[in-house]
Amino acid sequence: MIDYLIAHQGQPLPPTKGLFQYILAANGVFIRAEKPGLRVLLKVGYTLTGLRGLENLAESVEVEHIPKAVLETILQMACEALPNEILFYLKPVSGGWQIDLPEQAMSPGSVHPLDPDDPACAQALCELHSHNTMPAFFSATDDAEESFGFRIYAVIGRVNTAPEIRVRVGVYGHLLEIPPEWVFDLPDAFLRPAPEYSVPSGDDHES
Repeated sequence: MIDYLIAHQGQPLPPTKGLFQYILAANGVFIRAEKPGLRVLLKVGYTLTGLRGLENLAESVEVEHIPKAVLETILQMACEALPNEILFYLKPVSGGWQIDLPEQAMSPGSVHPLDPDDPACAQALCELHSHNTMPAFFSATDDAEESFGFRIYAVIGRVNTAPEIRVRVGVYGHLLEIPPEWVFDLPDAFLRPAPEYSVPSGDDHES
């Protein structure tokens, strides 16, 4: 189920097999996984020194970009859901992406599906939720809920003022943040830099 490879200098990597692969490279340890519509090669370990004959690898996420119109629709629905958070499942279909809105329990501090076995969840390549007027960040609850399987996760925040987005890939327990532009064609509303912030304290935010 898990494969282990060495990236020998000057040699191409063999095809992916198993659930995922750990790859020892000159610039660190990488994880590689793929399924229909999504292929990732991301660094999970520190750069190594003193090992000769290894190849440097570059991080990559290969996925059909989610167009601006999809994120604009999601942003509008997130604003309409205020003060609550809202959850979306996104899957590629012929000619674009489909937005699925599962039955869900929404509140200003959390959102979760009512049916964890919803087929739309299993089919989703990207799971996205909003943080209403708060910043975009991945909470400890997100970490726990997103530590299974292999898909893209995104969170949008400050939806009615200065929208911001954060994106990561979950690879069977590894949660690896990536630039949003690797997955989304961002609308102008999301192009402003996300402000510095700290995770709110005083109440345990759940998402």
